[in-house]
Amino acid sequence: MSERPGNPFPNNNKKDRKVIEKKGISPFLLVLILLVLTAVGLYFLAESFPATLTNEDNQIDLVRLLAILLLIMSSAVGLRRISVATLPRYLRDIAIWVCIFAVLLLGYSYRDLFSDAGQRMSSVLLPGQAHVTDHGELVFSRSRDGHFYIDATADGTAVRFLVDTGASSLVLSPSDADRLGFDFNQLLFNQTFETANGTGRGARAQLGSMTLGTATFESIPVSINEAPMSTSLLGMSFLKRLHSFEFQGDQLILRVDGG
Repeated sequence: MSERPGNPFPNNNKKDRKVIEKKGISPFLLVLILLVLTAVGLYFLAESFPATLTNEDNQIDLVRLLAILLLIMSSAVGLRRISVATLPRYLRDIAIWVCIFAVLLLGYSYRDLFSDAGQRMSSVLLPGQAHVTDHGELVFSRSRDGHFYIDATADGTAVRFLVDTGASSLVLSPSDADRLGFDFNQLLFNQTFETANGTGRGARAQLGSMTLGTATFESIPVSINEAPMSTSLLGMSFLKRLHSFEFQGDQLILRVDGG
């Protein structure tokens, strides 16, 4: 009678699998550890910054953050028993989510600073765009061609103006005037003015409103040029409506009021 061969897979039975499955950390224990660590962290924060939690807004923010943290930690309850071998992977995943949450929180906390930096970058890349300072000033950057341009909204239509202190009025090019809906058959070109290219003619008209950055102006008198122009001009008649304006290096600063 031949001997019965041994089991080539000695560990592949239900008893051994049960023993292996019992090793490791349960999800409940992991959540409990995280709660304890959170409580300890809150205690040290309260000791280090005792006046922080006296503010009602800070208390609301803390409750909101704790609720989000508990929601994240509760997801561990649905996991199977965490073995010692896989524990570092779970801790790594938790650390990644904590870092993502911290970055989002930091971005939200400094949203005003990032918004201001974004405006500054936009004004450099797009010189016609206004950067609004904390004092309400409108700052425009010099364009590559050495001129200052202002992207405004006139009667709901986007119009780019070249700032020209040598121009006495706000002058619309024929193409911009056409986009704004002016009827050239009803315009009377009875204005005469001197330009770099000689004598020109224009027609008096008026805009209902014009917006620069955060400032809106009503009832803007304009001149519509008869001859084609590369861009409309923003002259002294409009600049005088401001409290002040000045050129500082590569920046044009418009102050709408005396603030």
